[in-house]
Amino acid sequence: MRLSPEAVDPAGAHERGLWGTGPDEGVHSALSRVQGMVGHEGVLTAAPAGGRTPAERQALVPWGDRPLVARDPRRPWPGVLPPPAPSMVYELPRGIGVEDPAGKPVTVDERGALSGPPAVMVSPTGARRDLTAWAGPWPLDERWWDAEAARSVNRFQAVDSEGVAWLLVLDGGGWWAEGRYD
Repeated sequence: MRLSPEAVDPAGAHERGLWGTGPDEGVHSALSRVQGMVGHEGVLTAAPAGGRTPAERQALVPWGDRPLVARDPRRPWPGVLPPPAPSMVYELPRGIGVEDPAGKPVTVDERGALSGPPAVMVSPTGARRDLTAWAGPWPLDERWWDAEAARSVNRFQAVDSEGVAWLLVLDGGGWWAEGRYD
């Protein structure tokens, strides 16, 4: 079950109830009731966590529980992206293509040099979006000492012609949209 707000109002726009009840108590009551119907793990809230990727930097905690996060977000995380963080992180990254102005796929060599500037983002359906600005790559080499768990990716921030900003990742020769900035 997913709850999606249809409108968001500032908390200050709502008056306290006649007997001291307010919007916070109503939200808690409603979510606790839903949690009683779908189970303790059925209603989750996000808590900050430590990690190098945007997906690692969030932990889902059951509603009403105190966040007990294994990865401390206050510790240094070498390889973390510079701020700001994407406002939307996809649960599963979306496969895309990134091409240079000549229409060739953009690659990054072992020294971090690009084969050409990212100019076009191509969706799996073939829809094309021109890229008007980009920054990166920010390389991330994880577990280089463990051949089975090693991962080497290059991350980019890009803005398309519609003004939408993206977090793009080149991983294993394939491009992925990992998140979006709103």
